[in-house]
Amino acid sequence: MRKLYPFLIIFLIIIILILVSNFPIIKHKLRGLEADIIGLNRIVYLYTPFSTKPVKVYKGDIRFERRPDGSISLIVNGKKVDTNLYYVIEEK
Repeated sequence: MRKLYPFLIIFLIIIILILVSNFPIIKHKLRGLEADIIGLNRIVYLYTPFSTKPVKVYKGDIRFERRPDGSISLIVNGKKVDTNLYYVIEEK
């Protein structure tokens, strides 16, 4: 039994280090989950490939999902918007 103590201590130290090092990842995942469930106050700027000024700006409770073809679907205050323009998302 005494031979197991060093292994248990090393095992516990490794587990603690893994948990402590993963806190930012867990925090990021929880933030994403929160955004998916209730939405976040965001500002989304949509650009065309050749413009430096936004074509359209959406503000409010915004959720989004990326599609395999590169486009995104925005759910802006309960209304769905599909786009394939370039976008910048600012979280408040």
